[in-house]
Amino acid sequence: MGQRILTLKMVSNMLQSLGLSSINQITTARVRSVFRSISGAVTPPGKGRIQWTWPQTCPIDLLFNMWEVEAVEKADKKVMVHAACLYPPWHNVIKAGFEERRLAVILAASLDDFWLYHLCKELNVQWMPDLRSSLGCTKAAEAALAPLTKKRGHSPNKGTNKSNKKQRGAKDGEDATEIDSAAAAETGGSTAGTGGSAADAGRLPLVARCSTGDPSSRTDSTRLLVDVLREADGSTLRGLADAVEVPTFRMESTTIENASVGEEERVAASLESQTMSLLLPFDTVVDCMKFYSGNAIDDGSPTASDAILKVSSVSIPTTTITRTALTNMLSVHSYNKDVAMLRETFTWLGHLSVSMDFFPPGLGPIFSPRMSVAALAAEVHEWLSASRVADDAWRFFDEASGADGAEAGSRLYGGQTVTIREVASCCGTSWLTSDTINAAIIELRLASRHAKGYALLTGQMASLLRIDGKQVTLEAAKVAAAEVADEVGDSRWLGMVINLCNAHWVSAFVDLEGREVFVYDSLPGTRDAELEVAVQRVILLCNTVMDKRSVALAPPFVHRGGRTWRETRCVGPTQPDSVSCGLFALAHVLCSFSGVPFAAACPRADLLRLALVHHILSRGRHYASARVTWSDAS
Repeated sequence: MGQRILTLKMVSNMLQSLGLSSINQITTARVRSVFRSISGAVTPPGKGRIQWTWPQTCPIDLLFNMWEVEAVEKADKKVMVHAACLYPPWHNVIKAGFEERRLAVILAASLDDFWLYHLCKELNVQWMPDLRSSLGCTKAAEAALAPLTKKRGHSPNKGTNKSNKKQRGAKDGEDATEIDSAAAAETGGSTAGTGGSAADAGRLPLVARCSTGDPSSRTDSTRLLVDVLREADGSTLRGLADAVEVPTFRMESTTIENASVGEEERVAASLESQTMSLLLPFDTVVDCMKFYSGNAIDDGSPTASDAILKVSSVSIPTTTITRTALTNMLSVHSYNKDVAMLRETFTWLGHLSVSMDFFPPGLGPIFSPRMSVAALAAEVHEWLSASRVADDAWRFFDEASGADGAEAGSRLYGGQTVTIREVASCCGTSWLTSDTINAAIIELRLASRHAKGYALLTGQMASLLRIDGKQVTLEAAKVAAAEVADEVGDSRWLGMVINLCNAHWVSAFVDLEGREVFVYDSLPGTRDAELEVAVQRVILLCNTVMDKRSVALAPPFVHRGGRTWRETRCVGPTQPDSVSCGLFALAHVLCSFSGVPFAAACPRADLLRLALVHHILSRGRHYASARVTWSDAS
C-alpha cells in the first residue's frame, strides 16, 4: 500500500468533462444515486437484492493506495481518500464524511470506466469509451456534453447515406465469418477471428450472437457491447422495450485465474476490450470482479489496471479479458435487465389502457384520482415512452425558496430523487423501492403539515430498527430517536412505513395525544416477532417525543396517562401477491392521515400501483417545470 496525491488538476479535468462548474454540483443525492446504480448493476438478474460489498467494483489503484488531496481550505485538515470511502452511503461500518465520499467517487471515475459510466448516467452526460483517457480535453468535453437527440430508429451514419442495418452487416463475408466463429465457440471449437487465430492468441473470437426477438424470423446479427451501451444511453424507454437483449454464452465448470501474458498480449487484450462482443454470464462477471479486487493480481504489471484474467470453460475456448471488458459486461447485464423490465411494464400498461374500470372512491387524493383507469394508464404510457432510463421522474423543488428551491428541498426533505427506472419497475410485479415510498411520504408531508401531521421517511425509522441487515442496539436507537423527535416538533399524528428484515413492509399510525399506536400488516402472522420489535421501537420514539415536550409543557400534561401506550392491530385488506406489501402499507398511512377507513376498503393492487405511479410522475413534472421557470427568471 502506498500514498498518492489527488491533484486539483485531476478534479478540475473531471468536472470540466462532465460540464460542471463546481464540485458542489455533485450533491449528496447524486452520490447516493451513483452507489445505488452500481449496486443494482451487480445484482443478479431475476433475483432479489444481494449484499453489495465495495471490493467488487473498487478500482485497484484506490484499493491499494491512500490518496491525499493536494489542497484544502483549512491547512490543518488533511483530506484522505481510500477504498473504505467507497462503502455505500447507507453502510454503517465506515463513517466517511460526504466530502471524502464525493472525492472518492470523482477519483474512482478518473481511474475506472465503470464508475465513470455510472457517474455520466447520473449527470445525463453522454458516455464514450475513450472519455476517461481524454479528461480535460475540450473536444472530448464538447462531444460528451452535446445534446442527446438520438431517437428510436436513429442511425449514427445519418448524412453518409449508410443505414444502421448496413453498418452492422456491410460485408457478407465478414458477417458470415463472425457468425461461424460464434457457432464454433458454442461448441467449444477454435475459429480464427478478425484479430488472428484464436489458438495463437489464446483467446476466443469475441462475437456475441443476438436474436431479433421475432420467433418467426430468428435472424441473427452481431453486436458490440460498447454499441449496446451507446444505443441504450440515448434511447427512450419505449425504444429500450423494443430493443434486443444481448444473450450470454452458457458456461460450465468455469475456472478463473490470473493470466501469465507478455507485454504484446497485454496490449492486444486491452485493444480487444474496446470492441469485444463476448458477454459472459452475470455470475461469472461478478466472480471476475471479486477476483480482481480480492487479489493482488499480476504484480509485475506497470499498473494494476493492466492486469488480465484468464477464463477457462468446457463450453468455450480459453479467453483472456481485461477489467474494462468486465465493467462493460456488467453494464450490458444491467441493460438486459432494463429491457426485460420495460417489456413487462408496457405490457402491464397496455392491459390497463383498455380497462373499463374506475378507481374506488374514498382512498384519498393519491389513490382515488378522478380520471378513469384507461385514461390514467394511457397518460403514464405516454410519459414513460418519451423518457430515458437515467432521467429523474420526481425530484422535489420548494417553490417558496425561489431559485434555491432544489437545494432547500434537499435539506428539508432528505434529498430524495426517484428515477424513471424506479417508477417503471413499479408498473408490474416488483417491490416498491424506498425512494418511491419516500417520494409519496414527502408529498404526504406537504399535504399534512398544516394539520399537525408528520410522516417519517423510511430511513428515519430504519435508524431506530435495522441498518444493513443488522438490528440497531437499544442505545443507538435512543440516540436516533432523539434526532427524529427534534423533527417531529409539535405534531399530533405520526405515520410511518416500516421495513422488516429487508423482506416485508408494514405501517404504523400514531395518535400522540391519545397515546395509541395503530399497526397494519397486509400479511398478518408472517413476521410477528420482527413486528413486535418494530412496535417497541415506535413506542420508544413516541416516549422520546413526549419527553422532549415535557420541557415546555406543564407537569399535569406530562404525567397524564403515564408512559403506557395502547397498541391496536388494524384489520384491513390482505395483499394478493408477494410484492405488494409496501404498496398496501403506504396506502394505509395515506388513508389514515386523510381520515379514510382503510380497513373497510378492498382495493386492487394494480389500481393502487397505477394511481401511485401517475401521482409521482405528475408531481415530478410539476417540480421540473417550476425549476425551469425559476432558472429562466434568474
